[in-house]
Amino acid sequence: MMQGGGKLNVIPDEAHLGVDVRSVTKQEQLRIDDYFETIKPHDARVKIDVEGGINRPPMEQDAESEELFEVAQEEAKQLGFSVEESAVGGASDGNFTALYAPTLDGLGLVGNGIHAETEHILRAHIVERFALLTKTVLQVANE
Repeated sequence: MMQGGGKLNVIPDEAHLGVDVRSVTKQEQLRIDDYFETIKPHDARVKIDVEGGINRPPMEQDAESEELFEVAQEEAKQLGFSVEESAVGGASDGNFTALYAPTLDGLGLVGNGIHAETEHILRAHIVERFALLTKTVLQVANE
């Protein structure tokens, strides 16, 4: 997101640029964070202040999370539907839990319009998603 100035033909006193960067590994996240600290203006009249930084770790996949996903896939199959693996570069609470425990993200309610005024869930999928969650937790708890 960019903002600044008041007219097209006037150099603004200040401008702001917001950047949201996502990465899939901690190493890449640190590399990008370090890069932002090296940004320098090309014009001596310009000052750049970089604020912010890393606010959550990437959700790196590990063998335990992959095994948990296989359990969820099998439970979904028994319920008569399928779940597929995907990576969307999102940032959720799962980014934090993945540091401490096998984590699946995105197995919640089915819907459309994410983060928009039209965001909604599809009632037709509510029962199957709760059943999937329950069966997956019980399967892992009984192992």
